[in-house]
Amino acid sequence: GSEWVHGEPRILANILLHGVTGEIEVEGQTYQGAMPAFAQLSDAELAGVASYIRGAWSNQAEPLTAELFATERKSERSTPFEGGAALKALLDGGS
Repeated sequence: GSEWVHGEPRILANILLHGVTGEIEVEGQTYQGAMPAFAQLSDAELAGVASYIRGAWSNQAEPLTAELFATERKSERSTPFEGGAALKALLDGGS
């Protein structure tokens, strides 16, 4: 039910491609931690993982495409996102 999973598709794609460290809020609960990047997986593999978690455990979000991951992979980012605020900034034109 996480808003990071079934929300804006670009966010989940970037979490999987680049990882995230630091403070992040999930369903009103604040966490401090790290999630590694999975950029070593192919775009099709990442789309499969993302699509699975977006449709499993009572989630009902649409699947993601390999093309989305290919597009997001082209960003210049080489480090994990610094928490939820950095992920949200991605939608406001950040990288």
